[in-house]
Amino acid sequence: AAKGVGYAAIDSIRLIADLSAIAADSMDGRRIGTAGNIRARAYILRQFLAAGLSPFGQRFTHPFTVSRPGGPTAGPPGGTMIGTNLIGYHEGTKHPDRYLVVSAHYDHLGNRNGAIYNGADDNASGTAGVLAIARWLKDNPPENSVIIVLFDGEEAGLLGSLEFVAH
Repeated sequence: AAKGVGYAAIDSIRLIADLSAIAADSMDGRRIGTAGNIRARAYILRQFLAAGLSPFGQRFTHPFTVSRPGGPTAGPPGGTMIGTNLIGYHEGTKHPDRYLVVSAHYDHLGNRNGAIYNGADDNASGTAGVLAIARWLKDNPPENSVIIVLFDGEEAGLLGSLEFVAH
């Protein structure tokens, strides 16, 4: 337990391991709609299970389809692309009908001309932080329900967060 707090501290070793995994070259920059993004999603879903999260709704994955806006982070304009938000929650012990949302985005810029944009600061670090909070809440159940959301498509125009708010 942290001195004077009465709660266990965040596992900083696990947090750094998550950051390293999410920002690894094997994730190929995690751009929305790419194989690297799918690999990152699979890794994150394993961490959701380890954190004891319950699916928010029928499942953890919440895919959405958007028109491709075009631009340096979204690729050429036209057509559609599919993103996937990841949503789980810990139910509150006293007020399960009150919600706090903790979020980050897990996508990044991807691979451009053979250069991988790993996105450790944008936003593998935020994703790792949210996962650390989710694991901490497993052992320290919250009074209010906490929804854990990891958005996709932020780099292409806040697509995942807009989808979440709309639905």
